[in-house]
Amino acid sequence: AASPAAAPNAAFPAPRRIPKPDGLFLAKRVSESEELSCLMQEAQVILGRALSPGLSSGLLMLFDDYGLPADVILMLLQYAKSRGRDNTSYIESVGKSWADEGINSHERAEQKLRRLDETALAWRRLQTLLGIDRRSPSRREEQFASAWITDWKFSDALIREAYNRCIDATGKMKL
Repeated sequence: AASPAAAPNAAFPAPRRIPKPDGLFLAKRVSESEELSCLMQEAQVILGRALSPGLSSGLLMLFDDYGLPADVILMLLQYAKSRGRDNTSYIESVGKSWADEGINSHERAEQKLRRLDETALAWRRLQTLLGIDRRSPSRREEQFASAWITDWKFSDALIREAYNRCIDATGKMKL
């Protein structure tokens, strides 16, 4: 008899996962599609290495199952490489997120990348203004930095004043 811990939880069913294609299916698909073949070749150039079987399957999954066009996947790879995060799990995770957000065209990918760049610049500016140690921000910190600097266009003086008032009132920095 199976233990109760091994039984699936009916209240919280496991999310449906699309199985990754195996090597034979991958080879068949690449031979059938010039666009897919070009995607795999360009991916190797962008990443500067041969693709692992896992990454190749992941790229095929993003292309076939999640519907991302080849040019969008290549833009994603360039972004991941520029961030130093060009591992399979990061690429797949960001690709799935982009598919969920409807980033399915070159124009939408450019908009997304522009927004990501603006958010990164806003965080770096906030770090400099407030003397925050060099580190990766939390998602909430990124949202604050982006809103204050990019969306609302707060001046450096206003941000410093808010920081000083926060320190005076609470004794610590709290975004």
